[in-house]
Amino acid sequence: MFWFEDFLPEVLVCFSSSLEFLGVLILDTSHCKFQSMEFVSSLLSPFLPSKCINYIGRVYVFNFPIRNYLFDDGGFLLFFFLMIRRPPRSTLFPYTTLFRSEVRDYGAYIHGPKIPGEGGLPVGTSGRALNMLSGGIDSPVAAYRMAKRGLGLDHIHFASPPYTSERAKLKVKALAQLITPYTGSTNLFVVPYTKPQEYIRDNAPDVLFTVLMRRSMMRIANVIAKKQGCEALVTGESLAQVASQTVKALQCTDAAQDLPILRPLIGMDKTEIIETSRHINTFETSILPYEDCCTIFTPPHPKIRPELDEILETEAGMPGLAQLEAEAAENAERIRIRITDDVDFVG
Repeated sequence: MFWFEDFLPEVLVCFSSSLEFLGVLILDTSHCKFQSMEFVSSLLSPFLPSKCINYIGRVYVFNFPIRNYLFDDGGFLLFFFLMIRRPPRSTLFPYTTLFRSEVRDYGAYIHGPKIPGEGGLPVGTSGRALNMLSGGIDSPVAAYRMAKRGLGLDHIHFASPPYTSERAKLKVKALAQLITPYTGSTNLFVVPYTKPQEYIRDNAPDVLFTVLMRRSMMRIANVIAKKQGCEALVTGESLAQVASQTVKALQCTDAAQDLPILRPLIGMDKTEIIETSRHINTFETSILPYEDCCTIFTPPHPKIRPELDEILETEAGMPGLAQLEAEAAENAERIRIRITDDVDFVG
């Protein structure tokens, strides 16, 4: 504010070593009317930490005529200087409050301490993707992190009854509902995956089962994603967390379809993921003991460094898999998850 320095010598007169200048409120009196200084103080006091409230001093007022090039109605500017008494040296609570002020075309504004938000970008501004929602700890966190980057999301879940229960499906629905404050209203697609999963189990080496299943899921997700206008897939994979998340395994998974696969948790430790899941209120639901299809038929010693050539050779020996995948994608159940709905699942 270039015109403030004209008044600076007069302002500094009121300062002393026992007071600390925190901020200034500049008001146009033709637009803002305050009845008393007590009223001003009452407006400011809620923003001050309770430990420092005892150190509030006085509010000083200075009236100056308004420059014609600032306002046209001949009002007055009020400069409110909030002073705070210097606390004793033994105090554990130093100054913690900063007030800022702005003068705009039609008024002046004061604001106190900033309240941190989630940050990121508005949901939908970065495109749309389909999130693989398994029911574990990782996938809701992955959805949250991508929503922060402005990505609109739908979810896909693979169910394998009778190996997975109706409660497992309701658990996933609850997780999708819990993250709607971050993702907004969304769609949850539940894919009946029993037949493709049994087919892979019966026709492929068990050491390759996990990677073959992941590739199959990616192909089905690709079909649904493109129908929904999604431009990418999102997973909760973290590098080397399990056998299907090694570099070699991820290479084989990526080659199954042509959409980009976004992995926001790829470099996170499990403790970091759990911390975030607690922050978004999904942890307690994620750890409920209901099986999902990713954990059934899991071999005791899966191959952690599969080669793409052997994967393709194995899939060539399963000619019926493509038809089963197409049927699963066609019969997926669409569930609308609205941000206004309540979470009605109790574990």
